[in-house]
Amino acid sequence: MSRLLLVCSILIVLSMGCMGGGSDEAATTAPPPTTTAPTTSAPTTSPPETAAPEIVVPPWMNAELTDPVSLETLKISDLKGKTILLVNLDTTLTSILKQQQAMQELKVSHGDSIVLISLNLEKNEDKRSLDGYKKKHGFDWYFVLPPPGMKDDLVDDFGLDVINPEKVPVVLICEDMSSRMLDQGIKSAETLESELDSGC
Repeated sequence: MSRLLLVCSILIVLSMGCMGGGSDEAATTAPPPTTTAPTTSAPTTSPPETAAPEIVVPPWMNAELTDPVSLETLKISDLKGKTILLVNLDTTLTSILKQQQAMQELKVSHGDSIVLISLNLEKNEDKRSLDGYKKKHGFDWYFVLPPPGMKDDLVDDFGLDVINPEKVPVVLICEDMSSRMLDQGIKSAETLESELDSGC
């Protein structure tokens, strides 16, 4: 009987030893995998767009021009968004007539996208002579007289040639109200077309 108890005791001790080894294996577990936090790059922002500086309109563009026939008034600055050709008018000069005929030819191809203005700076044309001149040559655009001071303002910007009709001065005014004076002499319709393409 005592031998049987001894054998049982030994078996119990052995079984407890096996259970202890199993707990050691369970205790040694692999470390959890390391995770790397996703990196986010800062959003790229493009620099803000800067608007083109607005052109300062010179005084002569704000001058009130008067058609002596219709008594209609206008300001060049009111025509912003259109291309304008301004010519110094003298009804006695053949060169000015030829220049206006070239401008008329250009207007036929461009229509209302361009505005023509004949400016009588010397104010030596009366209402009747201007009206007869326009009708005789079929000119259907603005023939206007300037207010006092406009002549001086034009000279300030373009020099004395702009008020000398014998130089056949033509000023190109672009849609944004920038402007430049074209070369002296009669400009053909083809030359005027090229000048329009070149802009201001």
